[in-house]
Amino acid sequence: MEENLVLDSGALSALAQKDEALRVTFREALKRGATIVVPTAVIAESLTGEGSRDARVNRFLGSTALAELDETLARRAAHLRHTLRARRAGTIDAIVVATADEFPGTVLLTTDPNDLRPLAAVRGTTRVVAL
Repeated sequence: MEENLVLDSGALSALAQKDEALRVTFREALKRGATIVVPTAVIAESLTGEGSRDARVNRFLGSTALAELDETLARRAAHLRHTLRARRAGTIDAIVVATADEFPGTVLLTTDPNDLRPLAAVRGTTRVVAL
């Protein structure tokens, strides 16, 4: 079974900031044939629009699969947000979890597990791992 890892903006930023332990995890996952997925909404949250400041993040994006936000995924994210509206689930967090939920058994790497775990619990198909 192919492994899928989904990165949120915190995980992507940690990779870009030379988090060596995370880089080892990233390289090992690629060697195992894992697909590293970054939702395109995470790009908007992670980049500054300045080439030199974004260079490290862009380098890692070249090794990932990008998950586009289409209408179906947007509706799934909206459902997650609505389910947890009392907890003020963020739109991008909901998009990240909805993306991960597309593939049962996906591991979602994050620096913000407290926001993502409740969203992931709605369907129960994604495992949230804190960095």
